[in-house]
Amino acid sequence: MTADRSPVPADVGTDNGFRAFYDNNAAMVFGYLWHLTGGNREVAQELSQEAWCALVDEIRAGRTERATTTWLLMVARSRFIDRWRRERRLARPVRVAWTNDEPVDPWEPARTDVLDHLAALGSDHRLVLALRYLEQLTVPEIAELLGRSIPATHSLIARSRRDLRARVNGAHRG
Repeated sequence: MTADRSPVPADVGTDNGFRAFYDNNAAMVFGYLWHLTGGNREVAQELSQEAWCALVDEIRAGRTERATTTWLLMVARSRFIDRWRRERRLARPVRVAWTNDEPVDPWEPARTDVLDHLAALGSDHRLVLALRYLEQLTVPEIAELLGRSIPATHSLIARSRRDLRARVNGAHRG
């Protein structure tokens, strides 16, 4: 995720200052969520709105230092993960337990392949690949965010990579 490293706008608490900050960052927040949701415009818009509302709440509470792109993207990611967890709990199938005898998968997809095929993946696979390759989080960081064990997260990433590889290889053949 590429974030604006500029200082917090001094006038972000004013209507004009907030509008300028919003105009400069809305597309980035929406685009980030659009990729996480696999191109689901409606969900990306809803989550984007939630992130901006959270920022308004912070500004109203006098915490204008939170008015950074980095903070907004972190809130957006958290809202997406919360939604993902809720949906997952509602449709939780019985899963096969992770075992240590799974083969190591050395395939490393290019960033463009991840972006091009991310939308076609299921939400679990899309989320872990986005966190791993777009945000470059470590497996323990992803496991903590998702509330999973490290071995279960390794297994999910491996399955996600296999699914992505099959899609990428199929696209290159067809």
